[in-house]
Amino acid sequence: MQKIGRLCERHDGTEQRTGHHSGHSVRVKELAPYLKDASRYIKQHQHHPAIAEAIRRTAELVYGSRPRSVGQRHNATPHERIYGWLDRLEHAAVPAEELLSIVAAMFFYREDQPNAFRSDRHFRHQLVLRFLRKAPAPVAARWRSGEGGRRYDRITVATRDLLATKLENTIGLVSLRVAMVLHQARNPYSPEQNAAVRTPLPTSKETE
Repeated sequence: MQKIGRLCERHDGTEQRTGHHSGHSVRVKELAPYLKDASRYIKQHQHHPAIAEAIRRTAELVYGSRPRSVGQRHNATPHERIYGWLDRLEHAAVPAEELLSIVAAMFFYREDQPNAFRSDRHFRHQLVLRFLRKAPAPVAARWRSGEGGRRYDRITVATRDLLATKLENTIGLVSLRVAMVLHQARNPYSPEQNAAVRTPLPTSKETE
């Protein structure tokens, strides 16, 4: 069915769910091999200053000072929705190391299979979905056709956009560095490639 706008109803729905009109949702099984490697690496190197700081920042995000028990409202702001989801992660007692491993695993997945993500926005939305799905989905009230009911509250587009920025700003760099190390270990350079990488690059004056 065609609707007013740049996308048909089906593709618009896909974009709302995944972050891209032809994107897919990253499943637990799909991420599992990357999460296994990322979890092992972070556990082995948890006392490294960069990883220890990333774990601390993740713990601060979930368990640190912030508004709590905001409550569920159908017109809640994106910030209020994030607080609610962080409350659920806190109540589920998800370790910060595990949450950091999920973020690093997503970056590792993108390093290894860049074509799996249709755009940066698709990746960012899936990153948030996998991060927050460690918490049980809340049940919200629903009213339709004159009858009350209940439904699982979804992670809204604005919530994903906002939390993706926060995750990238706080632990994105370390997660990317971990992903690159793991990807390099899985796909080692040949001696010729190593020699080429070590070859000095030309200076800016030499390129003029």
